[in-house]
Amino acid sequence: MATQAAEADEPAGKKGGKKKLIIIGALVLALAGGGAGAWFLMGSKHPEKHAEEDDDAEEEAPARKGDAHKGTGKDELKEGKKEIASVLRKDRNKGKKVIEYLSGDPTYTINLADDDADRYLQLGLVFEITDLQASIELKERMPAVRSDVLLLLSAKRSRELNTLEGKELLSEEILALTRRTLSARQRKGVKAVDFSMFVIQ
Repeated sequence: MATQAAEADEPAGKKGGKKKLIIIGALVLALAGGGAGAWFLMGSKHPEKHAEEDDDAEEEAPARKGDAHKGTGKDELKEGKKEIASVLRKDRNKGKKVIEYLSGDPTYTINLADDDADRYLQLGLVFEITDLQASIELKERMPAVRSDVLLLLSAKRSRELNTLEGKELLSEEILALTRRTLSARQRKGVKAVDFSMFVIQ
């Protein structure tokens, strides 16, 4: 009977030991699986973080390049303005480039010096200006210029002004007296005198 009881207990002990091993094995697998899962999750987050950092770096790099290019553009613009100003100064100093057409309005209406009939002239003048300071000075002295032009016209006869040569001569005479009213430094700033109206009646 004792032998049968021992034999009966022996399989029960083996069964209990097997159960313990199975439980321990399950725990080990569970822990291993949890660790693997944690590693997988953590590992998957890091590449995204690195990818985001790389994207930020790429975005900053073009921005920095853009800033550098922007700065270069401003420098080029400044240089361009300097060159334009230099060209304008050279043109003005040479007195070759017209920068303004100054009207001598209102028009001149004057009785001519004809003996056989009463005739009058209506004349409109435009001054070609090549220097800014000359333009300012001419505007200031326009009343004196107008007075001189009226005196000049009052001595003219219609037959003198009807020809092309007579008109060209009148233009040169008005130019000369206009320059005479200006300071010596600004006289060459008035390049020519043109007619905007020329009517003899």
